[in-house]
Amino acid sequence: MVPIDPLQIREIKEWLGQFSTVDRYVAIRLLRSLRYVSFQEFERYLQESLIGLQQHLQKELGETSRIAIFPIRKEVINQFNMHKEAKPARDSGGRIAHALENLQRQYGRNFEIAPRKESLRASKVRNIVLVDDFIGSGNRFIDYWKRSVDPSIKSWVSRGMCKIWVVSYAAHEKGIHKILQHVGCLTATSFLSCCKIGESNLLTNPNIKKLLIDYGKKTRSPSDSFGYGKLASPIVFQHGCPNNSPALLWSSGKANPEGTITLKENYWNALFPERGVPAGLYPLFEGDIQIDDLPELLWSSGQYKLALSFLEKIDYPRKDRETFKALAILALISSGKSHKAIQNIMLKNDETFILEIQNLRRFMLIDSHGHITSFGHDVLNRARNLPAQKRIESQYEVFYPSSFMGFQRGT
Repeated sequence: MVPIDPLQIREIKEWLGQFSTVDRYVAIRLLRSLRYVSFQEFERYLQESLIGLQQHLQKELGETSRIAIFPIRKEVINQFNMHKEAKPARDSGGRIAHALENLQRQYGRNFEIAPRKESLRASKVRNIVLVDDFIGSGNRFIDYWKRSVDPSIKSWVSRGMCKIWVVSYAAHEKGIHKILQHVGCLTATSFLSCCKIGESNLLTNPNIKKLLIDYGKKTRSPSDSFGYGKLASPIVFQHGCPNNSPALLWSSGKANPEGTITLKENYWNALFPERGVPAGLYPLFEGDIQIDDLPELLWSSGQYKLALSFLEKIDYPRKDRETFKALAILALISSGKSHKAIQNIMLKNDETFILEIQNLRRFMLIDSHGHITSFGHDVLNRARNLPAQKRIESQYEVFYPSSFMGFQRGT
């Protein structure tokens, strides 16, 4: 399957058209800095992490009772609508519930989804898992714990009769820290996440940071230029864009002081309007999309020659991409970045990143302390000096390109 150029997707071209010529390049860098999580990837992670937790509890602790799983949902009944007809919450809980139902169909003996209190007591459940797709500021989890978790469960946990686990695809460390301050029964080891994010890579790039501020003013939510909680989250799910992501991605329009919408020329069209994902953007979440940002990542880290070498090989086959990613990690180590910073920049989960570091050690590219070896330096130098890819056909003495920057050459 031929990789798709994301810049040729209609919705992306229209969104980029709202930026000035200079800012458009920064906006492209922003798009390439995001992590796009597909339906399939999200559901696979939930199933694998829950099965892995069950196997760990059974093997290490000898616990054979079922695990109770509760998807974290928004409150649909509150003091303002308690007398109205209940309606489904507008959050990701439905998608999570679908994935969990699929899990229960396959492994019903091990898991019980959202059981009643009486069932929990009868089954003597000792492990309860709260599942969410994303932990941002932590406020949503805290609100769920206070409003929706049964007091009996809290009592059982406080008496050591059962333990709470939290599974999410991605989690900001700031949000986890806030949850730990408000929910005393949890510890740092209670949280299982594919991606744990420290400082967002969007905020460490001054050009992107300025872009978020300048164009966030054009949206309906200028106070959320960096997203809710000022996290500037780089995660976007196929089932929805978190409001912790920058406002220019999801907040459409801008209101006048009178509350009316401004004229069309001042109207901001979000890429993910109201946090939804248009079907036209689904290719962003497909595995074959060509959205590599390794050259820009290396350039911004001062690895100029290696970045140019990568650009010469930008159409490298998929089987070679892992090699190039390993070289990128090695180059970032050589530029003085810590392993934690590199993991955060590349948005890799703990298991994947540990394996990649182990491979670098296995091939003696880094030592036991994680520092680049002389052999590693030699490999990088060779990669920097790769010969340029020949693109001119040998039968032509002079090569005239048929197009340049998207414009066709006249005949």
